Amino acid sequence: MIPELQALAQRVEDLEKQVAHLAALAVEHSDTDQTLAARTVTARAFVVTDARGARRTELIAGTADGQAAEQPWLSLFDSEGNVVVGLGVDGEGVPELRMSDATGKSVLNAMTDEHGSQIRLFYGGRSGPGVSVKMSDDGPTLGLFDANGRQGVLVGLANRCPTLCLNDAAGKIRALVTLDKEGWPSVMLCDQDGKADLEFSANSEGPGLRLGKDNKVIWSAP
Repeated sequence: MIPELQALAQRVEDLEKQVAHLAALAVEHSDTDQTLAARTVTARAFVVTDARGARRTELIAGTADGQAAEQPWLSLFDSEGNVVVGLGVDGEGVPELRMSDATGKSVLNAMTDEHGSQIRLFYGGRSGPGVSVKMSDDGPTLGLFDANGRQGVLVGLANRCPTLCLNDAAGKIRALVTLDKEGWPSVMLCDQDGKADLEFSANSEGPGLRLGKDNKVIWSAP
C-alpha cells in the first residue's frame, strides 16, 4: 500500500474509535434511567437454593394473618427447611425480627413501634417461660414470664421511680415495692383481687402503716 494511503487508513481507523467512544459516553450520560433500569431486577419473590436445590432464603412481598396490605418479609431456612430467622414488617407496619429453633418454636422476638422497642427471649416458644426488655418514654422495664407465658415479675424505672412488681399465677399484683421521686420507699401487699391489704411507707414526716381494704392508717410516727 502506498504510504500516504496507509497513513490515511490509520487516521480513519483512529477516528472511528474516537467516534465510537464518544457515542458510548453520550449514551451513558444521557440515558441514565435506562442504565439504572437495566441493573434493576423486579419481582414479587426471590428464592435462593443450595446445591441440593433446598430453599435457604426467601424474600417476598405478601400478606399473612389476615393482613390487607402486602408487606416485605425475609426468611432464612436451615438445612432441614425450617425457618430459623425472619425479618420484615407486620400488618401494622411494625418492623420485627424473629428467631426460632429447629422445631419452629420462637426463641427471640424484637420489634419497635410508637410505644417503644421490645426484645423477648423465649424457652419453648411464646407460650413458655421468657424474659422481656422494653424501652419507652416512661423508662425501661424488665419482665419475667412463667411456664404459662404469664408475667410474674416486673422491674421498671418509670419517671425516675424504680418499681418491683410481683404477680401471682393469675396475673394479679400481690406485692409492690416502689421509690418515689424523692427516694422514699413504700411496700404494698395485695389480696387475690389485686387490692391493697397492707401498705408500709416512709416519707419526710416519718413511717406509716395502712391496713385493710379501706386503706385505714393504723400507725404512723412523726
